[in-house]
Amino acid sequence: MTAVTIRRAVTEEDAYGDPVGTAWDDWKTFDAPDYEVLIGWGNADEPLEPGRNTVITNRTVYIRGPEKTGILPTDRAVVDGVEYMIVGKVGEWEDDDYVGAQFAIREVA
Repeated sequence: MTAVTIRRAVTEEDAYGDPVGTAWDDWKTFDAPDYEVLIGWGNADEPLEPGRNTVITNRTVYIRGPEKTGILPTDRAVVDGVEYMIVGKVGEWEDDDYVGAQFAIREVA
């Protein structure tokens, strides 16, 4: 089972209280036994051409657990030690037995 760590932006301020940048702090980790996490491969950003291999940089994360995840589209996700930005909205759904979320990620350059 794969674990996903969500990182959230924290604004840093200088001595005068003015924002000077953003740091990324680990916010929450989703892993077994409380959460089921699946990672799917996405499509390549490059066009498909005969005789040429493409590089896949997009993935999709699926999380199922006992409560809503609280993940924001401005967060970042760390999967297998690689940091990704969340692309688009975070989809969440509820069923009688569990709550789930899914979102697309792209590797941070």
